Amino acid sequence: MEKENVLRLSKKVAACTGLSRREASDTIKKGGIQVDGKIEKDPSLILTGKEEVKMGENVLKERVELEYYAFNKAKSMNFEKANDKKRPSVKEIMAKTSKAELVSLYPLPDLMCGLLILTNDQSLADKFATKIPIVKQVFDIECKINGAIFPEKKWFNALQKVKDLRFKKSTFEINDSQCSVSLEVYGHDPEKIAEIMQKNKLEPIKTDRTYFGGITKKDISRGWFRKLTQQEVILLKHFFNPSKSNTKNND
Repeated sequence: MEKENVLRLSKKVAACTGLSRREASDTIKKGGIQVDGKIEKDPSLILTGKEEVKMGENVLKERVELEYYAFNKAKSMNFEKANDKKRPSVKEIMAKTSKAELVSLYPLPDLMCGLLILTNDQSLADKFATKIPIVKQVFDIECKINGAIFPEKKWFNALQKVKDLRFKKSTFEINDSQCSVSLEVYGHDPEKIAEIMQKNKLEPIKTDRTYFGGITKKDISRGWFRKLTQQEVILLKHFFNPSKSNTKNND
């Protein structure tokens, strides 16, 4: 039986290409593989892992299995590490399930809660990092009003002035010294919402992202997660070809 720590050339080629071990061996024997610039026809060649292995002009790298998750973040939950209250971080929770280096698309500040989209798909993460206001997000917000009664128009005007965060529509209800807001935006940085509340004397009680690009956190307990379905992954990737009307502000 082959020891797990022995990396043979046929095993390397199979892992990087999706070929079976037999198909990989046949490819090697036919001269289709180069090791450090020289054609190598021995499938059983033992590698150190430092060699450059090529098939044609392509350097072979082990394929990474892409993972996608929806995570329902709790308020004050840190992404990287446990906070002062010893509440585990998002990464610490996910580490029990996945060994992948996961990143969050449009990450939430610690004080916000709600839906995170986590993935190790770096090409997708890079697209979301462009700050183009494409993907629809919905936030349910509860906050205290400090000082005079806060006018709804002032809230709308403040939202419309934020760069990289396009406000589309919102419902705004005031009850005594508190208000409830359901906010739909297209944009990159949720922290901008927190900045608006701070500047306009709105003290957030809860800022909860409930929707992200066709995905909701329905049936996900706070501080827990689920894998995205194939259809949800397709939805995420689709949003980089939106109709122009998707990102226009309401009048």
